[in-house]
Amino acid sequence: MTNGSLHDAFLHELRQALHYLYVTAQLRKSPLLDVFGLSDRHNPVAALQQILTENIRALKPDLHIPPHSDAWRIYHVLTYCYLEQSSQVSVASNLGLSVRQLRRLMRIAEQALADQLWQRYDIASHADAITAVTSSGAGESVSQPSIASGLEQELEWLRESVPSTVTEVTSILSAALKTAWPLLQSAGVQTEQRVPEDLPSVSGQLPAMRQALVNLLLAAARTVPGGRLRVSARADPKSVHLYVQACGSIDPAHATQVDITEYVNMARQFASLFGSTIDELPAQLGQVFAAAITLPIADQLPVLVIDDNADTLRLLQRYLSGTHYRFVGVRDPDQALAVAETLAPPLIVLDVMMPGVDDWELLGRLREHPRTRFARIIVCTILPHEQLALTLGAAGFLRKPISREVLLGALDRQAASLAPKSL
Repeated sequence: MTNGSLHDAFLHELRQALHYLYVTAQLRKSPLLDVFGLSDRHNPVAALQQILTENIRALKPDLHIPPHSDAWRIYHVLTYCYLEQSSQVSVASNLGLSVRQLRRLMRIAEQALADQLWQRYDIASHADAITAVTSSGAGESVSQPSIASGLEQELEWLRESVPSTVTEVTSILSAALKTAWPLLQSAGVQTEQRVPEDLPSVSGQLPAMRQALVNLLLAAARTVPGGRLRVSARADPKSVHLYVQACGSIDPAHATQVDITEYVNMARQFASLFGSTIDELPAQLGQVFAAAITLPIADQLPVLVIDDNADTLRLLQRYLSGTHYRFVGVRDPDQALAVAETLAPPLIVLDVMMPGVDDWELLGRLREHPRTRFARIIVCTILPHEQLALTLGAAGFLRKPISREVLLGALDRQAASLAPKSL
């Protein structure tokens, strides 16, 4: 085998090891264990993982190297794709590349790592270990899913493997802007947000929602270098609509010359995972690009929290943020029944240490009221009176202070036992 063929065979096995960096069963079959002289180690797989990790880290450029240089891109690709095992779609978005461009860069990055290992470990002197595997065809039995898979397979993986979760719109937007910020900054694009803080929670695959918005932001930014992105939102009974608008005194011809089709199509495919759409809108005066993404409002159980302490209400509101429960807080016990009558909440968290009412009177009134008689009431107090609370009709008891896990656990247990007529 010539030196060039030997190097190609080594590169092939290196790619296999990188794709299965954290899959012990696959790495045990790797001929790289013999190439690096690790077969006799106590834990050869861990030793191989360490070598690959350390050599990727060694490719990190000096800080004086420009951040958009090829050296930094190679380092980021190896780190994100292999050390962090991020999806190609996610890495492509983070680096401002198409998936096709990323795959070409992955090949270049793998070659750079192979060249470094070839020199450091004098791989040519271990030709027998590589030749034996190449001749037997063993190295061909392992597929390369990360290279072969297309965007459709990435989306199918997300659809099947990532559960739908409840989250806040502001959280999705913050994460998307953080991801897109380096490219927005390099293009001189400023951002402006007009997003209400009281938007309802939304549900869907969080990575898909974030990546749909990232691609929409990048598409808009490409149309207005040096301009401004405006993000706004509104809610209707079923959905939250996020609007991305590219604004600036840019020659309209510039927008038609910039191809943003791939970004918009990618955003649409991510949006399809959570039953959403991306609609390009007619640009208004001063706009170059405008689009909207629709996020489905989460199906949440309302939880009425009655507590005179404003700090406690804020704490429990944070606890319920991003969950399947919708927080409704009341400080004034005199208003609690009126709110409960309007809301008819299936779940109530009640403090019995409030001024102006008998400690247990409100619990009894809630138990007797026709709009709350089927509600599951959890008494949450600093008092050690669990038995008394349960005797007087409470469904659960929590002793302050409580953690988020404790509160959610209590709500989950009560939600599971709700009578059908209370839903």
